[in-house]
Amino acid sequence: LSDSQRDQLMQLIRQRESQALEMAISTRRLSAEERKERLAEFVAESERQGFELLSDRQVTKLKQSQLRRQGLSSLGDPALVEQLKLSEDQQQQVRQILQERDQELRGADRQRAVLLRAQFERRLAQVLNADQSRTWDQLSSGEAVTSTIPVAGNNDEADDETENDVSA
Repeated sequence: LSDSQRDQLMQLIRQRESQALEMAISTRRLSAEERKERLAEFVAESERQGFELLSDRQVTKLKQSQLRRQGLSSLGDPALVEQLKLSEDQQQQVRQILQERDQELRGADRQRAVLLRAQFERRLAQVLNADQSRTWDQLSSGEAVTSTIPVAGNNDEADDETENDVSA
């Protein structure tokens, strides 16, 4: 990141944190589902604003890093579902596995949670066919062509300035 990008991102983070507090107060009387929906919208908008400060290359690297960190749990993401061309049956299997994972993780201690996540990661991998597995590997490893990952960023000035991680 350039110094300018870092400063702009930190300013955005402070602004969005303040707005998040306001949102928490204003949504406290909503149902859990409504709060979840509002939070998802807020997070998506925060990401969009952050991505605008990054170059296409930086956004691509960030998305690859996110996929690696989230693992196959990210199969619940509609954009990834579309990229991998998951069938309706596969999408249902993913939803079921993620729901089971969430239930099993409730109340699990740290060691048990690590084991459970690994087990569910293997189950999620079994949902994909060979082509989808190859595409997943490319997307998450950085071997994919840049255009295969949707990019919201448009700030190309920093492309030549940094090959570094996009973390602050």
